[in-house]
Amino acid sequence: MMNGYSESPTNNGDDTSQSTSAILHALELIHSPTSDNDIRREATEFLNQQKDADGAYRPGFHLAADHGRAPIVRHFGLSLIEHTIRLKWHDLTDDQTAQVRGWTLELAHNISEADPPYIRNKVAQLWVELAKKSWAVDWLDMDQVLLALWGKNLTSKEIGRASCR
Repeated sequence: MMNGYSESPTNNGDDTSQSTSAILHALELIHSPTSDNDIRREATEFLNQQKDADGAYRPGFHLAADHGRAPIVRHFGLSLIEHTIRLKWHDLTDDQTAQVRGWTLELAHNISEADPPYIRNKVAQLWVELAKKSWAVDWLDMDQVLLALWGKNLTSKEIGRASCR
């Protein structure tokens, strides 16, 4: 419970809006100069539990894709997706893996020069993690997708370079 806040930390991802609001609230508590250490600790625990929640990639995508959000919020959203790819990939259904892959590609295609370098790098990390899990298994057109991304603009080339390292 965070400061009277009772969102279940193991939200199953069915209510992305509610989960996203809870994550935003926790991030606000962590970064607020008026929060005491106990509140920050509870909020941090909540966010760590969110990483392991079923469907954590859903609010992660919605946070990461919203260019109107603060970069720290977007970065946390990308971290939720990365956690899913790295540690929960084999627990996902085929439809879920396709959704995560599609959203990762969407994030890569929508990266811009205005995005801070740590956001661009995190998107490239997602691509690399995704390639480790599914290239030549069920992502057979990765080379073509990477080539199309490479030809888009200079910012997209950064992702391409990072994913080839």
